[in-house]
Amino acid sequence: MATNKDFDEPFFIDIGPELERVDRGFSELLKDREASSAFLSDPIGVMVKLGIIKGIDQKDSSRANKIFYTLLANKELVSIIIDFFEHYESPEGIDNAKHYAEGLKDGEIRNLLEHEFDIIDELLQKPSVLERAFNLAVSDLNENDLLSRKLSNDEINNFVQDTLAAAVERRALKEFPVLPDEEGHYSQPLAAVVGPVAVAVVAAQAAAGATAIVAITNPTIGSFEQLAKSTFSGNEEDLKALALLGRLFDLTAELAVHIQSYEEGRK
Repeated sequence: MATNKDFDEPFFIDIGPELERVDRGFSELLKDREASSAFLSDPIGVMVKLGIIKGIDQKDSSRANKIFYTLLANKELVSIIIDFFEHYESPEGIDNAKHYAEGLKDGEIRNLLEHEFDIIDELLQKPSVLERAFNLAVSDLNENDLLSRKLSNDEINNFVQDTLAAAVERRALKEFPVLPDEEGHYSQPLAAVVGPVAVAVVAAQAAAGATAIVAITNPTIGSFEQLAKSTFSGNEEDLKALALLGRLFDLTAELAVHIQSYEEGRK
């Protein structure tokens, strides 16, 4: 795990504001039942509306939604992410569970930025894992005709290797490679934007779910039973925490069911 890191590379400077925007956006998503209901049928459109994702026209979210669900339905890709989180250990001095629990009492999803940076840094130190994940994602989109055009195996391999090099070297986001368009020129098609976002959302949700479980047993909040008793006794902070946790687990469960239905519909 990373320790005593300044995270001053261009990559971390670029993604810092993005990660903070994701927390704010998902806080709004969980509190807005109308947005939560619309999320399942139009996840990208809702995330654009809430400011979680930028660079995509909300009116042109149909293909982006297919990309989103195609990657989330890729069991091998998701298992790689889940396996990574199961083995990840936060370094000493970073108590994200406590910070997360305090955020819940304010009715917000809040993660420590250095905690999120450390997770990403740990992943960047596993190039073989990254390479497999990138390859699975691009190959899946290519097989399902969700890229601008069909790519050859060499084009996929070159893109994966170039992306891996940019990630491992912590380059600025503008220096990351993009996929070739219909004419073979390199541009920024929808898939190049949404693909990494879809995988990132899975990772963020997995982390949020795990952190939430830790948070409700953290001394800051107490046990889940104590939290429930405090809530029904009229404690406003605990009421906010329980309500937000309930929406988080509810949305995660609904998303899982929708992913399964989407996968079955493609067979």
